[in-house]
Amino acid sequence: MGRCWRKLRKSAKTSDIVKTYSGFKRFTRRLIWGSLILGISLSGIFITTDLTSHPWWENKSYIPNVLAAITGFLIGAPLALVILATFTNEREEKAVLDRVNGLSLTAWNAFRDLIDDFCSNERYEVISEHARDVHKYFDQAINAMDQYIELANQVLGTTSENDLSQSLESLREIEQKFRASINVVTRTFNFQTNDEWAQIIGSWRVLDQYVRLQRLEQGLEWFDKVPDSGFRRWMSRESNPLQEFLDSIEVRRYIADSSMGEATMRQAVGTLGAYVRMDALELGEYLLYYGNPFSKERSREYFILVEDARIFVLELKRLIGLVEIQNWPRGQTVAARDGDDRELTMHEWIGSLQTPEGEEEFKKLWKTVQAAKYQESLRRLPPGYTSGSYIPPGR
Repeated sequence: MGRCWRKLRKSAKTSDIVKTYSGFKRFTRRLIWGSLILGISLSGIFITTDLTSHPWWENKSYIPNVLAAITGFLIGAPLALVILATFTNEREEKAVLDRVNGLSLTAWNAFRDLIDDFCSNERYEVISEHARDVHKYFDQAINAMDQYIELANQVLGTTSENDLSQSLESLREIEQKFRASINVVTRTFNFQTNDEWAQIIGSWRVLDQYVRLQRLEQGLEWFDKVPDSGFRRWMSRESNPLQEFLDSIEVRRYIADSSMGEATMRQAVGTLGAYVRMDALELGEYLLYYGNPFSKERSREYFILVEDARIFVLELKRLIGLVEIQNWPRGQTVAARDGDDRELTMHEWIGSLQTPEGEEEFKKLWKTVQAAKYQESLRRLPPGYTSGSYIPPGR
């Protein structure tokens, strides 16, 4: 009986009824088979008795009905147990699957929407245009003050001191444009990116640590490894390039004053604003004594931060797009089933060698390999070779 069941089980691997039956304990399975066999046996006995008109049935109505009920129970109860359990399991599995699919969609939509707000098109345009303008005006301020210092060194104490007024007016124009560009950046981001990034990381943890495990339990696919590794790389950081760029614009917390006056772009434009409100001669003397507070090194550092922030925003948008192209999770709502004819992995093949069937298959494979090697060795023998002797060609 066990051998027959194994054959049936092997030929119906995808049968839910067979899977349900296999899920019962051994005692329950034996009880089911015993009930079926007893019921079928009693049914055969009673049918034979009825056909032969055995006098035992005469003048009896209750006992035959009881026996018929017992026979029906012994046959029907095991079948109903397996079939009803199958329907119950299917309903429960579908309910769990629907819940996980709904949770996946909700968690992904929340994460995606947070990324979309964090990396909006407006913010990207501000980084690409106005943040670069800040860099441009910072460089112009460096060059203008170098020229002012050079001119002050030449004209102070001479009749050409009025030339400094024209240079000071150029500094005022640069300061106005410089400040306007910084205001556009700060007004757009409004210094909420720290809170936004914390929400994004929290949403990713829900998606990765909770939803991912639930999908794994149900055999549902996760999205591709490329966006997965990209999100893991960025979400493992406490800070991000966008926040680092904004910190270079303005830090709304206490920082030690920089003697160079350029710790942030806001501090730099504040320093420049103080200079342009000074008298031309006074500013010339001041800069000759203290030198230019703005440096090209700071300009390069700021430019790198701008480019890092711009690439970071594009990267997050790209990763979101890769997942959306896969139509995840809407397109992966059913568990992926491996086909029966798929090739075994190396680990599965090694493990199968421990079973009698696997050992037999290995012996067959070994014989095939040895036969192939023998045939190959025969093809490599020189012409004229015979067993026990060798006759060179031409003799």
